[in-house]
Amino acid sequence: MNNIAFPKLGISLNISPVAFSIGSKPIYWYALIILSGFLLGLFFVYKTCEKRGAKST
Repeated sequence: MNNIAFPKLGISLNISPVAFSIGSKPIYWYALIILSGFLLGLFFVYKTCEKRGAKST
């Protein structure tokens, strides 16, 4: 567990680096963040191509 503290606010959080597990395979938070960035980038490129009239194959 990682402890993140904001002492002047009186907040202390215990965060696990593992978001969830599929079977015995742990899925980490940083993997979800990278995946969401990739998907958002793909969506952005798709919308930009659509706006500029590029054809998808």
